[in-house]
Amino acid sequence: MSNTAHSLSLYKTCISGLTVLAALSIIAYIGFTAATIFATAERTAAARESKALTASIGDLERSYFVIEHTITPEEAGRRGLHAPAHVSFITPQNVGTFSLNTAATQ
Repeated sequence: MSNTAHSLSLYKTCISGLTVLAALSIIAYIGFTAATIFATAERTAAARESKALTASIGDLERSYFVIEHTITPEEAGRRGLHAPAHVSFITPQNVGTFSLNTAATQ
């Protein structure tokens, strides 16, 4: 093999390698660009969903405050709740105390 043929073969190998490297670079660029676009779209969708959930929570809070004023002891009695006969409170000083109202009629 002559020196010129060897140089030509080396030149073709280098061109092939650079072509493969350029193709891989372009594919990686397209992949990273697509990943960035999809991540931005997902973040926008998540922000939109978060905003909708926040609004929904606000509506539920407003409903709670409206309903809260309609609950009275008489309403609780109509729904089957009864005052306990004996009440015990649990505090850090008397952790061993626990009370259930088992004497209430059902």
